[in-house]
Amino acid sequence: MIRLGGMALALACAACGSGGSVVVENVASVPVEPMNAAIAPVETPVAAPAPAPVADAALTENELAVYPEARGMPADVQRYLVRRADCEHWSGEEPYDADRKAEIERNVNQLCAGLDAETATLRTRHAGDPVVAAALAKLDSIGM
Repeated sequence: MIRLGGMALALACAACGSGGSVVVENVASVPVEPMNAAIAPVETPVAAPAPAPVADAALTENELAVYPEARGMPADVQRYLVRRADCEHWSGEEPYDADRKAEIERNVNQLCAGLDAETATLRTRHAGDPVVAAALAKLDSIGM
């Protein structure tokens, strides 16, 4: 029994072996039937995460503002140029401690692996497009 000021509150739980009824005492005793259904927790709505970029989708205007060299290129070349720029970024980062070194290695391995083979594939695929071919011809091998 809990006493709040001059009021008393008594609760008996069916699972506690009290006989299955719940009694709330206030000014007058009022029996309350036990609930048979479990009470579901209240779920806080969470915003859905932004969808991951589709591998063949063209860059958005916001992305093109960050990677202007990709403007006017086919979608596959745009995504390649983003990946290559990110690879070059992480390759130039300073590993000032062990955690940072691990983060850099993880990103370099993810972003840079197979990049030279992808360059060759894109050069072949877009050999008939002089603008794309010229942009890809300017890129040196990164050794991965």
